[in-house]
Amino acid sequence: TDGFSFENWGGPVAEEAVTLNTAADLFGVEAVCAEIQDDTCTPLPAAQQWVEMMNESIAGGRCEGMAVVSQRMTVGLNTPSELQEGATLVADLQRDAGIVGETISRWWVTQALTTVQNFNYEAQQLTPTQIAEQLVMAIRNQDGVTLGFYSNGSGHAVTPIAVAYRADGILEVLNYDNNYPGQITTVIIDPSTETWSYDMAATNADVEADFWSGSTGTMDYTLMSVREEANSAPWSEDDQSGAARGSARITVSARGRSVPGA
Repeated sequence: TDGFSFENWGGPVAEEAVTLNTAADLFGVEAVCAEIQDDTCTPLPAAQQWVEMMNESIAGGRCEGMAVVSQRMTVGLNTPSELQEGATLVADLQRDAGIVGETISRWWVTQALTTVQNFNYEAQQLTPTQIAEQLVMAIRNQDGVTLGFYSNGSGHAVTPIAVAYRADGILEVLNYDNNYPGQITTVIIDPSTETWSYDMAATNADVEADFWSGSTGTMDYTLMSVREEANSAPWSEDDQSGAARGSARITVSARGRSVPGA
């Protein structure tokens, strides 16, 4: 019930998923609009370009946004009724109703923030076992944690709900994977080799599931508090994105720049 009833989706963006309003919510109206007249924003060219690049990238899938929003509901930072009138559970929410899609896109974008990418870089220096330990603490403290992993040149984000310790020493990270509504999936971690594996991995629900695996450097986690930190606009003089070192779930090339996505 704390997961969406619809699948993570990708493909061409028929309508803008990320908008100037998204950018203004994250970075402030002054950072986005060159001029505001009659409540109409004339965007800075760099802001408009950023929105276009984000929309190119989100076509790979909304996994990050769906993982984040479901966690925010679970730990009580938001309620379903805030996104869709009459909804009492995350499972009640419909993709095209209320501001559901808009909210998923807004939180999807946070993976591109400097604070998040730097946090992810530090997390990627941890072994899979250490990351599992961090997940346990975050779940117990209701910190709103998401789990990311990378393989075969792609990445995916899920919502961890528990960590199980097996008698043979193997760790099972139980997740809500937004590609599979109503199911609990398992990422396996082997502390003896510091490797992880997942046999249901895909960047979105339209992609055939595959076996992914990795070791230190191919798995990370993100806390909600990091996503909520203030960030300067990537196109501003105050931005320190050149120092951002973390990985995003998918990377596409747009107008000569590499931008994070899905």
